[in-house]
Amino acid sequence: MTSAENFERSAKRYRMYKFVTLVFFLVFLIGGFAALHNDITVENLQYLLKYIGTEPDEAGDGQSTVTLSASGIVCTGIYRDDFAVVDGESFVLYGFDNSLRYTVDHNMAQPRLLISARYMVCYDIGGNTLIVFNSFSEVRRDTYDYPIVCADINDSGYICVATSEEGVQSAVYVYSPSGGLVYKWKSADKFVTSVSVSSDQTPSALICCVKASGGSYASELITVNIKQDSPSDVFSVGEKLPVVSSVRSDGTYCVLTDTSLVCYNRNTGTVYEYKYNPSALRMYRSSDRFSAVAVSTNIIGSESTVLLLDEKCEELYRLQVSTQLMDMKISDKKAYILTYGCLYSVDLDTFACEKYDVLTEYKEIHSAPGGRVILRSESKATSVYLV
Repeated sequence: MTSAENFERSAKRYRMYKFVTLVFFLVFLIGGFAALHNDITVENLQYLLKYIGTEPDEAGDGQSTVTLSASGIVCTGIYRDDFAVVDGESFVLYGFDNSLRYTVDHNMAQPRLLISARYMVCYDIGGNTLIVFNSFSEVRRDTYDYPIVCADINDSGYICVATSEEGVQSAVYVYSPSGGLVYKWKSADKFVTSVSVSSDQTPSALICCVKASGGSYASELITVNIKQDSPSDVFSVGEKLPVVSSVRSDGTYCVLTDTSLVCYNRNTGTVYEYKYNPSALRMYRSSDRFSAVAVSTNIIGSESTVLLLDEKCEELYRLQVSTQLMDMKISDKKAYILTYGCLYSVDLDTFACEKYDVLTEYKEIHSAPGGRVILRSESKATSVYLV
Protein backbone atom coordinates (compact mmCIF):
# COMPACT_ATOMS: atom_id res chain seq x y z
CA MET A 1 0.00 0.00 0.00
CA THR A 2 1.42 3.37 -1.01
CA SER A 3 1.91 6.28 1.39
CA ALA A 4 -0.87 8.15 -0.38
CA GLU A 5 -3.28 5.27 0.21
CA ASN A 6 -2.23 5.11 3.88
CA PHE A 7 -2.83 8.81 4.22
CA GLU A 8 -6.28 8.54 2.62
CA ARG A 9 -7.17 5.60 4.85
CA SER A 10 -6.10 7.52 7.97
CA ALA A 11 -8.10 10.53 6.85
CA LYS A 12 -11.24 8.41 6.41
CA ARG A 13 -10.74 6.88 9.86
CA TYR A 14 -10.33 10.37 11.40
CA ARG A 15 -13.52 11.61 9.72
CA MET A 16 -15.41 8.54 10.97
CA TYR A 17 -14.21 9.05 14.56
CA LYS A 18 -15.10 12.74 14.34
CA PHE A 19 -18.59 11.88 13.07
CA VAL A 20 -19.17 9.28 15.83
CA THR A 21 -17.98 11.75 18.45
CA LEU A 22 -20.34 14.42 17.10
CA VAL A 23 -23.28 11.98 17.19
CA PHE A 24 -22.55 11.05 20.81
CA PHE A 25 -22.25 14.74 21.71
CA LEU A 26 -25.60 15.57 20.10
CA VAL A 27 -27.29 12.64 21.86
CA PHE A 28 -25.81 13.80 25.19
CA LEU A 29 -26.87 17.40 24.53
CA ILE A 30 -30.43 16.50 23.59
CA GLY A 31 -30.73 14.16 26.58
CA GLY A 32 -29.40 16.82 28.90
CA PHE A 33 -31.87 19.41 27.64
CA ALA A 34 -34.73 16.95 28.01
CA ALA A 35 -33.82 15.95 31.56
CA LEU A 36 -32.73 19.37 32.88
CA HIS A 37 -34.76 21.84 30.82
CA ASN A 38 -36.27 23.38 33.97
CA ASP A 39 -32.80 24.21 35.33
CA ILE A 40 -31.24 25.54 32.14
CA THR A 41 -31.19 29.32 31.95
CA VAL A 42 -29.72 31.88 29.60
CA GLU A 43 -27.12 32.72 32.24
CA ASN A 44 -26.02 29.07 32.50
CA LEU A 45 -25.51 28.87 28.75
CA GLN A 46 -23.67 32.20 28.70
CA TYR A 47 -21.45 31.01 31.51
CA LEU A 48 -20.63 27.81 29.59
CA LEU A 49 -19.81 29.72 26.40
CA LYS A 50 -17.73 32.20 28.36
CA TYR A 51 -14.98 29.59 28.82
CA ILE A 52 -15.14 28.05 25.35
CA GLY A 53 -12.18 29.57 23.52
CA THR A 54 -10.45 28.94 20.23
CA GLU A 55 -6.94 29.78 21.39
CA PRO A 56 -4.70 27.01 22.76
CA ASP A 57 -3.85 27.05 26.46
CA GLU A 58 -0.43 28.38 27.35
CA ALA A 59 1.80 26.83 29.95
CA GLY A 60 2.57 28.97 32.98
CA ASP A 61 3.94 28.90 36.49
CA GLY A 62 0.50 28.49 38.10
CA GLN A 63 0.18 32.17 39.06
CA SER A 64 -1.99 34.89 37.59
CA THR A 65 -2.45 38.48 38.65
CA VAL A 66 -5.24 41.04 38.43
CA THR A 67 -4.22 44.69 38.50
CA LEU A 68 -6.52 46.77 40.72
CA SER A 69 -7.34 50.47 40.70
CA ALA A 70 -9.90 50.67 43.55
CA SER A 71 -9.49 53.18 46.37
CA GLY A 72 -11.01 54.07 49.72
CA ILE A 73 -13.16 51.36 51.31
CA VAL A 74 -12.63 48.27 49.15
CA CYS A 75 -14.50 44.94 49.37
CA THR A 76 -13.47 41.96 47.28
CA GLY A 77 -14.51 38.35 46.73
CA ILE A 78 -14.43 35.30 44.48
CA TYR A 79 -17.44 34.69 42.26
CA ARG A 80 -17.10 31.38 40.44
CA ASP A 81 -13.72 31.84 38.70
CA ASP A 82 -13.71 35.65 38.67
CA PHE A 83 -12.62 38.39 41.08
CA ALA A 84 -15.17 40.97 42.22
CA VAL A 85 -14.10 44.38 43.53
CA VAL A 86 -16.32 47.08 45.04
CA ASP A 87 -15.31 50.54 46.16
CA GLY A 88 -17.25 53.77 46.67
CA GLU A 89 -17.52 54.49 42.95
CA SER A 90 -17.97 51.21 41.09
CA PHE A 91 -18.38 47.46 40.97
CA VAL A 92 -15.81 45.66 38.80
CA LEU A 93 -15.57 42.00 37.80
CA TYR A 94 -12.17 40.75 36.61
CA GLY A 95 -11.03 37.51 35.05
CA PHE A 96 -7.76 36.06 36.28
CA ASP A 97 -6.31 36.49 32.82
CA ASN A 98 -6.31 40.17 33.89
CA SER A 99 -9.30 40.85 31.64
CA LEU A 100 -12.14 43.16 32.60
CA ARG A 101 -15.47 41.32 32.52
CA TYR A 102 -17.52 44.45 33.15
CA THR A 103 -17.84 47.48 35.40
CA VAL A 104 -20.89 49.30 36.83
CA ASP A 105 -20.76 52.77 38.37
CA HIS A 106 -22.45 53.72 41.64
CA ASN A 107 -22.02 56.11 44.55
CA MET A 108 -21.63 54.45 47.96
CA ALA A 109 -20.02 55.79 51.11
CA GLN A 110 -19.67 52.43 52.91
CA PRO A 111 -19.93 49.70 50.27
CA ARG A 112 -20.33 46.06 51.22
CA LEU A 113 -20.14 42.94 49.03
CA LEU A 114 -22.02 39.65 49.40
CA ILE A 115 -21.31 36.66 47.16
CA SER A 116 -23.32 33.47 46.78
CA ALA A 117 -23.37 30.65 44.25
CA ARG A 118 -25.95 32.53 42.17
CA TYR A 119 -25.49 36.28 42.61
CA MET A 120 -23.27 39.04 43.92
CA VAL A 121 -24.84 41.83 45.97
CA CYS A 122 -23.39 45.27 46.60
CA TYR A 123 -25.05 47.59 49.09
CA ASP A 124 -24.33 50.76 51.01
CA ILE A 125 -24.42 50.68 54.83
CA GLY A 126 -26.28 53.81 55.87
CA GLY A 127 -27.19 54.44 52.24
CA ASN A 128 -30.25 53.54 50.20
CA THR A 129 -28.95 51.46 47.28
CA LEU A 130 -28.63 47.70 46.80
CA ILE A 131 -27.46 46.23 43.47
CA VAL A 132 -27.58 42.60 42.32
CA PHE A 133 -25.11 41.24 39.75
CA ASN A 134 -24.48 38.00 37.88
CA SER A 135 -21.50 36.96 35.74
CA PHE A 136 -22.36 39.34 32.93
CA SER A 137 -24.19 42.43 34.13
CA GLU A 138 -26.27 44.23 36.71
CA VAL A 139 -29.45 42.24 37.36
CA ARG A 140 -31.39 44.83 39.30
CA ARG A 141 -30.99 47.92 41.48
CA ASP A 142 -33.22 48.60 44.51
CA THR A 143 -33.56 51.95 46.26
CA TYR A 144 -35.00 52.17 49.78
CA ASP A 145 -36.67 55.12 51.50
CA TYR A 146 -34.64 54.54 54.67
CA PRO A 147 -30.96 53.62 55.20
CA ILE A 148 -29.86 50.00 54.82
CA VAL A 149 -28.52 48.50 58.06
CA CYS A 150 -27.33 45.11 56.78
CA ALA A 151 -28.14 42.38 54.26
CA ASP A 152 -27.46 38.74 53.42
CA ILE A 153 -27.84 36.31 50.49
CA ASN A 154 -27.99 32.53 50.31
CA ASP A 155 -26.69 30.26 47.55
CA SER A 156 -30.12 29.96 45.95
CA GLY A 157 -30.35 33.73 45.50
CA TYR A 158 -32.73 34.69 48.32
CA ILE A 159 -31.79 38.14 49.63
CA CYS A 160 -32.57 39.51 53.10
CA VAL A 161 -32.36 43.27 53.72
CA ALA A 162 -32.74 45.18 57.00
CA THR A 163 -33.84 48.81 56.80
CA SER A 164 -36.81 50.77 58.21
CA GLU A 165 -40.20 52.16 57.31
CA GLU A 166 -42.26 55.14 58.32
CA GLY A 167 -43.68 54.60 61.79
CA VAL A 168 -41.51 51.59 62.71
CA GLN A 169 -38.00 51.15 64.05
CA SER A 170 -37.03 48.27 61.76
CA ALA A 171 -38.18 46.47 58.64
CA VAL A 172 -36.72 43.30 57.15
CA TYR A 173 -37.50 42.24 53.58
CA VAL A 174 -36.79 38.83 52.00
CA TYR A 175 -36.70 38.60 48.20
CA SER A 176 -36.86 35.51 45.98
CA PRO A 177 -34.12 34.81 43.41
CA SER A 178 -36.32 36.47 40.77
CA GLY A 179 -36.55 39.65 42.87
CA GLY A 180 -40.09 39.33 44.21
CA LEU A 181 -40.82 40.25 47.84
CA VAL A 182 -41.74 37.01 49.64
CA TYR A 183 -41.60 38.06 53.30
CA LYS A 184 -41.69 41.23 55.41
CA TRP A 185 -41.02 41.62 59.14
CA LYS A 186 -41.54 44.88 61.02
CA SER A 187 -40.97 46.08 64.56
CA ALA A 188 -41.88 49.37 66.20
CA ASP A 189 -39.41 49.07 69.10
CA LYS A 190 -36.56 46.72 68.05
CA PHE A 191 -33.41 47.71 66.21
CA VAL A 192 -31.91 45.12 63.85
CA THR A 193 -28.15 44.61 64.08
CA SER A 194 -27.69 41.62 61.74
CA VAL A 195 -29.67 39.37 59.40
CA SER A 196 -28.95 36.00 57.80
CA VAL A 197 -30.88 33.74 55.46
CA SER A 198 -30.47 29.96 55.41
CA SER A 199 -29.86 27.87 52.31
CA ASP A 200 -32.80 25.51 52.92
CA GLN A 201 -35.23 24.81 50.09
CA THR A 202 -37.68 26.97 52.05
CA PRO A 203 -35.27 29.43 53.66
CA SER A 204 -35.50 30.71 57.21
CA ALA A 205 -34.37 34.19 58.13
CA LEU A 206 -32.43 35.01 61.29
CA ILE A 207 -33.07 38.50 62.65
CA CYS A 208 -30.75 39.72 65.41
CA CYS A 209 -32.23 42.69 67.21
CA VAL A 210 -31.93 44.87 70.30
CA LYS A 211 -34.69 46.44 72.42
CA ALA A 212 -34.42 49.00 75.21
CA SER A 213 -35.34 47.45 78.56
CA GLY A 214 -35.38 49.15 81.98
CA GLY A 215 -32.58 51.61 81.28
CA SER A 216 -30.49 48.92 79.59
CA TYR A 217 -31.12 46.70 76.59
CA ALA A 218 -32.10 43.13 75.78
CA SER A 219 -31.17 41.24 72.62
CA GLU A 220 -33.13 38.59 70.76
CA LEU A 221 -32.47 36.12 67.97
CA ILE A 222 -35.68 35.76 65.97
CA THR A 223 -35.98 32.96 63.41
CA VAL A 224 -38.78 33.08 60.87
CA ASN A 225 -39.96 30.77 58.13
CA ILE A 226 -40.52 33.06 55.17
CA LYS A 227 -43.69 31.14 54.25
CA GLN A 228 -45.29 32.07 57.57
CA ASP A 229 -46.52 35.34 59.04
CA SER A 230 -45.15 34.90 62.55
CA PRO A 231 -41.76 34.08 64.10
CA SER A 232 -41.05 30.37 64.49
CA ASP A 233 -38.71 30.93 67.42
CA VAL A 234 -37.43 33.73 69.66
CA PHE A 235 -34.25 33.21 71.65
CA SER A 236 -33.10 35.79 74.20
CA VAL A 237 -29.37 36.44 74.65
CA GLY A 238 -29.80 39.08 77.38
CA GLU A 239 -27.42 42.03 77.51
CA LYS A 240 -25.25 40.83 74.66
CA LEU A 241 -25.05 42.94 71.53
CA PRO A 242 -25.33 40.80 68.34
CA VAL A 243 -22.80 41.96 65.77
CA VAL A 244 -22.40 39.32 63.05
CA SER A 245 -24.55 36.29 62.21
CA SER A 246 -24.54 33.31 59.86
CA VAL A 247 -26.62 30.16 59.27
CA ARG A 248 -25.19 26.66 58.83
CA SER A 249 -26.72 23.83 56.83
CA ASP A 250 -27.56 21.83 59.98
CA GLY A 251 -29.83 24.62 61.26
CA THR A 252 -27.27 26.23 63.57
CA TYR A 253 -27.31 30.01 63.90
CA CYS A 254 -23.89 31.42 64.76
CA VAL A 255 -23.99 34.88 66.28
CA LEU A 256 -20.96 36.87 67.34
CA THR A 257 -21.86 39.23 70.18
CA ASP A 258 -19.77 41.83 71.97
CA THR A 259 -18.78 39.29 74.65
CA SER A 260 -19.12 35.80 73.16
CA LEU A 261 -19.85 33.55 70.21
CA VAL A 262 -23.32 31.99 70.53
CA CYS A 263 -24.29 28.93 68.44
CA TYR A 264 -27.98 28.06 68.56
CA ASN A 265 -29.45 25.08 66.69
CA ARG A 266 -33.07 25.69 65.73
CA ASN A 267 -33.74 21.97 65.16
CA THR A 268 -32.44 20.64 68.47
CA GLY A 269 -32.81 23.72 70.67
CA THR A 270 -29.24 23.34 71.92
CA VAL A 271 -27.14 26.40 72.71
CA TYR A 272 -23.35 26.59 72.87
CA GLU A 273 -21.23 29.56 73.76
CA TYR A 274 -17.59 30.59 73.64
CA LYS A 275 -16.78 33.61 75.82
CA TYR A 276 -13.85 35.98 75.30
CA ASN A 277 -12.52 39.27 76.59
CA PRO A 278 -14.22 41.92 74.42
CA SER A 279 -11.11 44.09 74.35
CA ALA A 280 -9.03 41.14 73.11
CA LEU A 281 -11.12 40.17 70.07
CA ARG A 282 -9.30 40.90 66.83
CA MET A 283 -11.10 38.94 64.13
CA TYR A 284 -13.88 36.42 63.55
CA ARG A 285 -14.70 34.18 60.59
CA SER A 286 -17.13 31.29 60.12
CA SER A 287 -17.95 28.50 57.69
CA ASP A 288 -20.52 25.73 57.51
CA ARG A 289 -18.45 23.57 59.89
CA PHE A 290 -16.10 25.77 61.87
CA SER A 291 -15.61 29.14 63.50
CA ALA A 292 -12.32 31.00 63.82
CA VAL A 293 -11.80 33.50 66.63
CA ALA A 294 -8.60 35.52 66.91
CA VAL A 295 -7.77 37.22 70.21
CA SER A 296 -4.78 39.35 71.13
CA THR A 297 -2.11 37.69 73.25
CA ASN A 298 -1.22 40.99 74.90
CA ILE A 299 -2.67 44.48 74.90
CA ILE A 300 0.45 46.01 73.40
CA GLY A 301 1.99 44.22 70.43
CA SER A 302 0.90 42.28 67.39
CA GLU A 303 0.82 38.72 68.76
CA SER A 304 -2.48 36.86 68.42
CA THR A 305 -3.99 33.49 69.21
CA VAL A 306 -6.22 31.98 66.53
CA LEU A 307 -8.73 29.39 67.75
CA LEU A 308 -10.65 27.00 65.51
CA LEU A 309 -13.95 25.99 67.13
CA ASP A 310 -16.41 23.23 66.23
CA GLU A 311 -20.23 23.37 66.19
CA LYS A 312 -20.25 23.14 70.00
CA CYS A 313 -17.87 26.09 70.35
CA GLU A 314 -15.17 23.74 71.60
CA GLU A 315 -11.56 24.36 70.70
CA LEU A 316 -10.15 22.06 68.01
CA TYR A 317 -6.92 23.84 67.15
CA ARG A 318 -4.84 26.76 68.42
CA LEU A 319 -2.25 28.77 66.50
CA GLN A 320 0.02 31.46 67.91
CA VAL A 321 1.07 34.14 65.40
CA SER A 322 3.75 36.69 66.22
CA THR A 323 3.18 39.23 63.42
CA GLN A 324 0.19 41.45 62.69
CA LEU A 325 -2.96 39.50 61.78
CA MET A 326 -4.23 40.63 58.37
CA ASP A 327 -7.04 38.24 57.42
CA MET A 328 -8.56 34.77 57.94
CA LYS A 329 -10.67 32.57 55.68
CA ILE A 330 -12.19 29.10 56.11
CA SER A 331 -12.89 26.90 53.09
CA ASP A 332 -14.30 23.38 52.98
CA LYS A 333 -10.90 21.80 53.59
CA LYS A 334 -8.54 24.51 54.82
CA ALA A 335 -8.30 27.40 57.23
CA TYR A 336 -6.05 30.22 56.05
CA ILE A 337 -4.47 32.75 58.41
CA LEU A 338 -2.69 35.66 56.75
CA THR A 339 -0.29 37.71 58.84
CA TYR A 340 2.28 40.36 57.95
CA GLY A 341 4.64 38.44 55.65
CA CYS A 342 3.34 34.94 56.47
CA LEU A 343 0.51 32.66 55.37
CA TYR A 344 -0.60 29.66 57.44
CA SER A 345 -2.63 26.85 55.88
CA VAL A 346 -4.37 24.48 58.33
CA ASP A 347 -5.86 21.20 57.13
CA LEU A 348 -9.31 20.90 58.72
CA ASP A 349 -9.20 17.09 58.85
CA THR A 350 -5.72 16.51 60.29
CA PHE A 351 -4.97 20.05 61.60
CA ALA A 352 -1.55 19.85 60.01
CA CYS A 353 -0.24 23.39 59.52
CA GLU A 354 1.96 24.68 56.69
CA LYS A 355 3.68 28.07 56.79
CA TYR A 356 4.56 30.13 53.71
CA ASP A 357 6.47 33.38 53.30
CA VAL A 358 4.48 35.97 51.33
CA LEU A 359 4.94 39.60 50.40
CA THR A 360 4.26 41.97 53.27
CA GLU A 361 1.99 44.05 51.01
CA TYR A 362 -0.76 41.40 51.05
CA LYS A 363 -3.64 42.27 53.36
CA GLU A 364 -6.48 39.94 52.34
CA ILE A 365 -6.90 36.29 51.35
CA HIS A 366 -9.63 34.34 49.56
CA SER A 367 -10.11 30.66 48.87
CA ALA A 368 -10.77 29.93 45.19
CA PRO A 369 -11.89 26.86 43.21
CA GLY A 370 -9.30 24.26 42.28
CA GLY A 371 -7.18 24.54 45.41
CA ARG A 372 -6.04 28.10 44.73
CA VAL A 373 -5.80 31.05 47.10
CA ILE A 374 -6.07 34.70 46.15
CA LEU A 375 -3.79 37.18 47.90
CA ARG A 376 -4.77 40.84 47.60
CA SER A 377 -2.75 43.99 48.12
CA GLU A 378 -3.74 47.59 47.42
CA SER A 379 -2.68 47.29 43.78
CA LYS A 380 -3.14 43.67 42.75
CA ALA A 381 -4.74 40.29 43.43
CA THR A 382 -2.58 37.22 42.82
CA SER A 383 -3.89 33.69 42.31
CA VAL A 384 -1.48 31.00 43.54
CA TYR A 385 -1.43 27.26 44.19
CA LEU A 386 0.01 26.29 47.57
CA VAL A 387 2.39 23.31 47.37
